[in-house]
Amino acid sequence: MKKLQKLLTILFTILLTFTACTKSLELAPISEISNSSFWKTENDATAALNGMYARLRIPAASNFYMWGEARSEIMGPSLAGTAGLEIFYLNILDKNNISSTQVVSNNTWLSLYAIVHDANLILKNVPGIKFTSEATKKSILAQAYTMRAFIYFQMTKIWGDVVLVTEPTNDLSPEVIHKERSGKNDVMAFIKKDINEAVSLFENKNFSSGRNKWSKPAALALKADIYLWSGRRMNAGNADIQTALGALNEIEDSDVALLDNFSTVFDYNNKGNKEIIMSVNFMDRESAVTSFGFMYMHPLFMPINIDQETKNA
Repeated sequence: MKKLQKLLTILFTILLTFTACTKSLELAPISEISNSSFWKTENDATAALNGMYARLRIPAASNFYMWGEARSEIMGPSLAGTAGLEIFYLNILDKNNISSTQVVSNNTWLSLYAIVHDANLILKNVPGIKFTSEATKKSILAQAYTMRAFIYFQMTKIWGDVVLVTEPTNDLSPEVIHKERSGKNDVMAFIKKDINEAVSLFENKNFSSGRNKWSKPAALALKADIYLWSGRRMNAGNADIQTALGALNEIEDSDVALLDNFSTVFDYNNKGNKEIIMSVNFMDRESAVTSFGFMYMHPLFMPINIDQETKNA
């Protein structure tokens, strides 16, 4: 009898354990963040927006400099060399010695499409979220439109024809991700549509603290840049140039002004001043790799023929 009772106790314990395990498997995970559990609240939208800006810091740390000013006439070798950036300076580039590894590692657009993906997610999901303030909702959408326009504008200036991705990439099948490039004229038309939508959504010309997020004045400045490029470099003509002028005129009544001393514009303790329209702020030593650190050069990196007055500055 005792053996039977003991056996029944063991069987009952096993049954309880199995039942508990079965029920626990039916519980939804409370720590998992996915598309099905995200995009529900205003806080989700704000978190996604901040994530988009966090991704912007990656190309802003060095790539925008390499793709832009490092390819211009302002760059030249110093006593310490060029830190490998000579591959971008086409006037001094020995094309016979450039390697495919250098080109791929320094010219990938992967970080830019990651930002585009973030913007696409916001534009797809935020309209379905209920906000306490409609102005806040419009501002988030406006910032996403501005960011997408900015990134595609940078890409088409660098590479010309690029792949237009206008929806979040949730399916990695070849049919979805293997797309042909769109012509630069089509890309520019898409950019103009995005920036005009952004400008229309911003309800005021206020800046964020630090001026490190897109605002209506920043969107207008980007619009001017876009239309000037289109007018001059893509032969759209005077109509686009006048549109650019109109955008710049709209900025004048916002909280912007020229500082009395130009050298203070980029002072570390003067971030977000009235000459700044949009910036990506880095605290001291916050980024391990940033070409903007070269703005304040050690004497060793000065060009050999620089005059003393410039060195002192």
